[in-house]
Amino acid sequence: MRRILLLLFALTLVLTPASAIAAEPRSGDAVVVRADEVIDDDLYAFGGTVNVMGTVRGDVFALGSMVTVSGVVTGSLMAAGGTVTVSGQVGGNVRAAGGSITIDGSVGGDALVATGLLDIGPNGRVGRDVLMGAGTATVVGQVGRNVSAGVGNLTLNGIVGGNVRAEVETLRLGDRAVVNGDLVYTSEQEATIASGAAVRGKVERNVPERRSIDRGPLGVALVFGLILGWLRMLVGLFALGLLFVLALPGFSRRAVDTLAGSPLASVGLGFALVIAVPVISIIVFIAGLIFGGWWLALITLAVFAIALPIGFVVGGLFVGSWTLERLNRPRSHRIWALLLGLVILMLVAVLPILGGLVVGLAVLFGVGALALAAAKARGRAIA
Repeated sequence: MRRILLLLFALTLVLTPASAIAAEPRSGDAVVVRADEVIDDDLYAFGGTVNVMGTVRGDVFALGSMVTVSGVVTGSLMAAGGTVTVSGQVGGNVRAAGGSITIDGSVGGDALVATGLLDIGPNGRVGRDVLMGAGTATVVGQVGRNVSAGVGNLTLNGIVGGNVRAEVETLRLGDRAVVNGDLVYTSEQEATIASGAAVRGKVERNVPERRSIDRGPLGVALVFGLILGWLRMLVGLFALGLLFVLALPGFSRRAVDTLAGSPLASVGLGFALVIAVPVISIIVFIAGLIFGGWWLALITLAVFAIALPIGFVVGGLFVGSWTLERLNRPRSHRIWALLLGLVILMLVAVLPILGGLVVGLAVLFGVGALALAAAKARGRAIA
């Protein structure tokens, strides 16, 4: 076993980039990198608000209700929040998800965004490609290469160096729009192209396939199948939640209390576990094939696979309890809180883009809270 641990340590050092080992984590209600501050490592920031005004010579991972980058990031930015704003410089790629995203600064690489509202402002510069999934998107700045979009309403009034390919409900090109390649879009409606707009390549409109699900037995069967699948998922999660709450009443309550009291620590630890556990399990499995004990990796992955839906259940319990408190029903049985919370999360889950984001965050918050509650329980047991 000692040899396995030594090999694991060596493999971890080899497989982990030096920048990740030296990464700087920060958390709190407000995480601020001051304008005169320089960080020579990657930055992992978890806070109510995250504001990078200084210089980060590495990558930035940021999670908060409001994430703002007005300084300089030499690497890439990965951000999730209610609002994400980039008004400074990012040397690499931007990958962001949130309620609204604004890029009004410089991005050296690609921009991959999932949001309800996207705005690439007049000072926005994306050096390579933009890939977007959004409810409404406006591009006034410059895109060095191509734009790929799945958007409800898309407005182009800037410069695109390559092609634009989009699936949209509505598409509008303003007087200052320039597309140096092809404009290919799929929509029920013709694009509105201002007289001053310029498309250097071809303009091609594709009519989306009409999928009627309300006529005939196949359409009824499809709708019924979707509803039945949703109900099965809800029932399965509710059954798992019942088992969790009834079998471990004290621990389940502590997990929810931990999430309520330490949300930032919960989501930060949840994110770390979701990344680290599969990687460590692979390393353990490889080492186990050489020295024995490979089955430890399978047990770890099995426990982790169980922890993910339980984490979602913890998120549901928290949402349900919080909702009942707002409805002045704090003394309601926890089973009702569980059911209400799961219904709310499952309803949000069917929404495009936002649904996946909410489900992922619920799992991260819940898994982190489970781990923190387990660590506290172990500490008390040892004491």
